[in-house]
Amino acid sequence: MSKKITIGVFVTSHGFGHGTRICAVLNEIITSISCEFIIVSFLPEWFFRQNLPKKTNFVHIKYQADVGLVQNDPFHHSLTKTQKELDKFLSFEQDSTFKEVVTSIEKCEAIISDISPLGIHIGRQVGIPT
Repeated sequence: MSKKITIGVFVTSHGFGHGTRICAVLNEIITSISCEFIIVSFLPEWFFRQNLPKKTNFVHIKYQADVGLVQNDPFHHSLTKTQKELDKFLSFEQDSTFKEVVTSIEKCEAIISDISPLGIHIGRQVGIPT
């Protein structure tokens, strides 16, 4: 039996579409290799429990992985507010939760990101392929 590998997964919570897509990718991965996932997202844990097979071994870390598009209401977005939030987010202020995320992800052999710049940033920081 092959060694179980750990894969970090960063997925934006800006809509369930990204979560649905990443679950499809993870479903394919688990058919090929023995692995576990560390999922970093503001999407709720129940979403992943519902969309991944019951046997899937994963840890969910509730943390903002992406800014998304800032909306004033359901029908109008603000590019100005989005740019401000993105600039702030991309500074990667290292709060205590950020440090916990990095510590957890350091155990991974690879990182998958669904539009999250955070996964790419952490991968570069700790030398993990993204």
